[in-house]
Amino acid sequence: MQWMIKAICNLLRWGSILLTWVSVFRVPLLTLVLLAALPWICLSAAPTLLENLVRELQPMDVMWSSLVTLLVALAAVTEAKLLLLYGDRRLNTRHLHLARYSGFPVIVIGIAACIPLLRAVSRESTAPGAATWYALGGAALALTLAGAAKALQHRCPRLPQSRLRDWVRRIPRWLGAGYIDYVNGQFLPGHIFALSLAVGSLIVYATAGAWKAQRLGEPAVFPTLAFVLLLVLLAAWVLSALTFFLDRYRFPTLAAFVLLSLLTAQDPRTDHFFPVASSNVERLTPTEALMQPGLSNVLVVSAEGGGIQAAGWTTRVLAGLEEALPGGTFGRSVRLISGVSGGSVGTMYYANAVGKQQPPGREVLEEAVKASMASSLDDVAWGLSTPDLLRIVFPVWNDRFLDRGWALETAWESRAGLGEVMLSSWAENARQGRQPPVIFNSTVVEVGQPLVFSTTKYPGEGSDQILTLAQVASGANDIQVGTAARLSASFPYVSPAARPALNDGKPAMHMVDGGYYDNFGMFSLMGWLEEALEGRPANAPPIRVLVMEILPFPDAASPPVPERGWSYQLWAPAEAVLNVRTSAQRARNDDQYLFFARSWNERKDRGVRIERLIVQFPKQTDALCRDNQPPLSWRLREEQKECIERAWRAVGPAAASRVKSFLEGNF
Repeated sequence: MQWMIKAICNLLRWGSILLTWVSVFRVPLLTLVLLAALPWICLSAAPTLLENLVRELQPMDVMWSSLVTLLVALAAVTEAKLLLLYGDRRLNTRHLHLARYSGFPVIVIGIAACIPLLRAVSRESTAPGAATWYALGGAALALTLAGAAKALQHRCPRLPQSRLRDWVRRIPRWLGAGYIDYVNGQFLPGHIFALSLAVGSLIVYATAGAWKAQRLGEPAVFPTLAFVLLLVLLAAWVLSALTFFLDRYRFPTLAAFVLLSLLTAQDPRTDHFFPVASSNVERLTPTEALMQPGLSNVLVVSAEGGGIQAAGWTTRVLAGLEEALPGGTFGRSVRLISGVSGGSVGTMYYANAVGKQQPPGREVLEEAVKASMASSLDDVAWGLSTPDLLRIVFPVWNDRFLDRGWALETAWESRAGLGEVMLSSWAENARQGRQPPVIFNSTVVEVGQPLVFSTTKYPGEGSDQILTLAQVASGANDIQVGTAARLSASFPYVSPAARPALNDGKPAMHMVDGGYYDNFGMFSLMGWLEEALEGRPANAPPIRVLVMEILPFPDAASPPVPERGWSYQLWAPAEAVLNVRTSAQRARNDDQYLFFARSWNERKDRGVRIERLIVQFPKQTDALCRDNQPPLSWRLREEQKECIERAWRAVGPAAASRVKSFLEGNF
């Protein structure tokens, strides 16, 4: 019995020591674990969201990613070394004898944590052989910074410090323990190294931010992965500094972080805004837009959301039909495009191409398709890691329009050649027949209602189901095209919920992705079409309307149902809400169309015929695309772009034939 009690006591003692070690080294441990697990997170745990962070990087991208990866590991190793060397003085952990473990193995562990990520980005690079050497080059740059910090560490104690020593010795021990050598009157050399390396890391961060700021919308200089790692690097340095200082007083680091955050969280200057304007441009009514001279067969289009996959597929379908029906027949017949999220972005690129040239040539259309598939993830990462971070830390320094949402729309506008084109300008183009009318669908956060940015006079007066910009922005009714598309595509956390900046200074409501309310764009399209048809004169000639739905994803197969334990009850409600939202919107979309079409088709006296065409991204069975899941981020790899082209070649001829037959009256 005694041996059992003794074993239990020893187990509890060693367990207590282990927990103390984990508590003391929690920041470097979490940093290194995250670094080592990042390839698995990106490629296995959340591939549709994150796999493009590490795949198809150019060799230079691999070099910058390698540089920041090593800096993250060095930050963790430096903090661990400081704890081992000075933890007994600072944290009163002499019973752990930390200093005896401060040798070379700590550095080996830190470098080893980098290997999975460096191996993954090199193996998945566009040029694996060259990427390995570039990865070594990035590691060499990081080690050079560490060498410079080490040189400063050895140099600083040799500087004349007679006055400094007297000042340092006056710092009370309760404050300076673990930082100061009170015998020699100088700061401990490990902290000089840490400060030097932290400054070097900050220089890399500032250089990356300034470099990318000059090249928004252009090919990446610093890839998204490097910006994500820069955020990890900054967090590692800040949290390490806080834990080393505060753990002596048993004050939780998380509580300190929350308190510091609360100092800026309530400052309204840290919120996200977008500019608005007023315009007197006369817009077409839905009836005027629908009833064009010589057109008895017209199309209205809805474009589903879904990130860059939806943007690329929408532009590819619209441009492909434009090319397949020569002479601008397709573009003239399209009387409305209602886009949501990525579908709004694709709509923007297509409508812009039509506005550039009448009818748009193949080269202009292909440029639009290429631009719609170009990555914007680097721009979002820059916005998140630079202006958005600075607005939290330094709210006094804050351009209220400069954030990751602005970076995203600036990249889109740059690729499209849009500039600061206003939606009223597109309304004028629609009135003159140079562009199809468009609707960009958004959602108002505070009331949960849909809001539309439209180039027609929609919704009409008295509508209480759909909001307009003028209703939530004190009468301001104009906005940049890129901003409208971005607000329609403000997917959670990728792009912020933003509100209009009003001249009267009054707070306004926030707008987010239109997919929260209707991810298919059919709700506003049906409402627009209802107004358009109801406004037709009783003696108007017969009209046939083809409702074309662009769906960027194949029908999902039912997932396998694994065995579950009690823990599934923790996230089952959230999973049910998300799945019901998708299936409910799909069911509502179908029911709404069927009810609308039946009600108008049965009214023989109005001379209206409603038809439907679904152009859906197909399931692909070839080796390249079979297992290539479309991403939900704002980056497509080259093989994913090729899958979109192959998908269009598979369904495009049939879609073009059906549209052509409809326009000729044979559908």
